[in-house]
Amino acid sequence: MYSSNKLQSCIDDLLIGGLDDWIPAAEVASVAITVGGKKDPDEVRELSFAIIRKLLMEKLVEAGDYIEDESRSAGFYPWGLSPEASVVRIEKEWIALGRLPNLYEIFWLSLTEEGKKRARLLKPD
Repeated sequence: MYSSNKLQSCIDDLLIGGLDDWIPAAEVASVAITVGGKKDPDEVRELSFAIIRKLLMEKLVEAGDYIEDESRSAGFYPWGLSPEASVVRIEKEWIALGRLPNLYEIFWLSLTEEGKKRARLLKPD
């Protein structure tokens, strides 16, 4: 279990970091460990899911892939799914992976304009 304060601290950390770069699944898991204080992989996954759900449902981020190949320029490509469908896809793929994700696995998050606005209010000068 986790407290709402820990959940919010994790979200705030990711929002601030998201001002500078897209957020990979591995970073969400890392924040669940370092900020959320979780060590057990199942607890890390559950806290990560709670973080992702809140970020997506509050429309602070959108989910997608980071693609770097010859067919198109490198960058973030949104899935174009609803927040609910994104949550379902992320949870299904993470569980299927069977471990904590590494860089470039499962998803990336990009701050929406609302997410950027909220992050700027949190970021110390």
